[in-house]
Amino acid sequence: MCNLLTTIESEKKVLDYVPINKAVINGTYAIGIGFTQLAEFSACLDIPYMAPTTYIKYSDVLSEDIEASAWNVMKQAGIEEKKLALEANDVDIDGIPMCPVIADGQWSKRSYKTKYDAFSGAATIIGFRTKKILFIGIRNRYCVICERAKTIGKSPMTHKCFLNWKNGATSIEADAIAEGFLCSVKMHGLKFKQLIGLRNDILNSQYHIFGQHSKCDKYFCMGKKIGEQNIVSEVIKCGLMTEMSTALRRVVNNSKSLLLDVDNNICEQFNSLINKHIAGKRINFSQKQSYTTRVYAAVVASASELDITPIPTILTMTSPLSPNSIPTSSIPSVIQSDIDISTSSKSPEIIDDLTISKDPRKWVLNDTTLDYLLSKDIDQNIPKDFSVTRTYYSSINGYRSLTKLAFERQLKNGQRVFRKYLCYSSSKKALFCIPCRLFGVGKSKFGSDGYVDWI
Repeated sequence: MCNLLTTIESEKKVLDYVPINKAVINGTYAIGIGFTQLAEFSACLDIPYMAPTTYIKYSDVLSEDIEASAWNVMKQAGIEEKKLALEANDVDIDGIPMCPVIADGQWSKRSYKTKYDAFSGAATIIGFRTKKILFIGIRNRYCVICERAKTIGKSPMTHKCFLNWKNGATSIEADAIAEGFLCSVKMHGLKFKQLIGLRNDILNSQYHIFGQHSKCDKYFCMGKKIGEQNIVSEVIKCGLMTEMSTALRRVVNNSKSLLLDVDNNICEQFNSLINKHIAGKRINFSQKQSYTTRVYAAVVASASELDITPIPTILTMTSPLSPNSIPTSSIPSVIQSDIDISTSSKSPEIIDDLTISKDPRKWVLNDTTLDYLLSKDIDQNIPKDFSVTRTYYSSINGYRSLTKLAFERQLKNGQRVFRKYLCYSSSKKALFCIPCRLFGVGKSKFGSDGYVDWI
C-alpha cells in the first residue's frame, strides 16, 4: 500500500566483532570439542544450537581465517629470527642469515608404542633464538568424502580435499621437517642451518668416543683429534657396542636433548597445545579439515600471552576482554615497569606487568609474586650504557665496570651461550642470579646482595 521497499537487517554488514556462530565454533576449537559435544552441552543448558550444516558452513569460513592468521604469525616470527641472526653475524657466504632450529612432530592419535596408524600428523620447526614457530607441516592420510565415494564406486563430489599424504604415519615427521627446510629461504629469507633434535647425536655418542666421527655434528665435534685411533670395529667384535646401544636407547627414550643446555621442551609444549585443541587425541578430527584447522589454531594461540585462543583479537583487532582497539604494538613486554610492588597502590594479589619491578633487588617475594615471575620470561635488565656500573677499586687503584660479556660464555667449540639466569639491578648496581634471588635468599650473595666485583 505504501510502495515502500526496504531491507531489515538483524546485524550490521560490516562487523567490528565476531558473529556469534563464528565465535561459538572458534570456542570449540579453543577447548578441543566438536559439533557433537557442542550440541550436548547446549542441550544441557537448554539453549538452541546450530544445525550440522551451519556448523560446517562456518567452520569452512573460519578455517581459512585461522590458517591465514597462523602463517602470518610464522612470518612475523621469521622476521624476528632473521634480525637476531644478522645481529649475531650468523650468515653464509652469500650473505643469507642462518639460524639453528628445534623440531619435533606429533600424531592425531595415541600410538601407545605399538600402533602407528594415525590418519594425521604435524611437525613443527621452532627458532632457537626466538623460541617461536617458523614452520608447521601438516599431513593427512584420510578424507571421509573421498573414502565414501570410493566405497560406493563413484567419483567424489567437488570438495576441498585435505588428503595430502599416502605413506605411513611414521614418515610424516621427517617429510614435514624436510619441507620446512626446503622453503625456509623463500618463506623467511633465512636458512635453517642446524636441527636441534639430539636423539641421533646421543646414539652416535658411542662412535664419537671410540674415534669414528663421520656422523658427528659440528656444533659439538670438530673431527678427529691428533693421535686418535678409530677402534669402533674392535668394540663391535667384542660385543660391547651392542650393550652400549641398549643402554643409550633408554637414555634416548627418556631425554630429548642433553647438550648445550638445549632441549626441545618448547616443541613438546607446543605439541601439548595442539593436543588441547584436538581433545587430547580422544576424538577423531582427521576426517575433514578439522585437524588441520585446529593445528593452525594452536599456532595462533602460541603467539598469545592469553590463556585463550586469540582469534577474535586477530580477526577484529579488538580484545575479547575490552571494547577498545588493541594494536599489537601496544602490548607491553614482560616486566616493563620499575615500580616496587611493596609501594604499589594495587593489591599484592592482583599481579601484572605494571606491579612487578624489573629490578631484582626490589622484588618482594611471596607465593603470588613467585608464581607470576616463574610464568614469564624475566627481563635481564641489561644496561644500555654499561658506564653506569663504573666502580673504583682501591686494590688496583683504578676503575672497572660490568660488560656485556658477563651475560654470555663461550664454549670450547666456539659456541656462545647466553646466561639467561643473570639479572642486573639498577638500584643496587649489582648482578643477581635469578634462581638464587627467588629461592636462595640468605644462602647466596648472588641472591641477597648481588655481585659487584667487576675486577
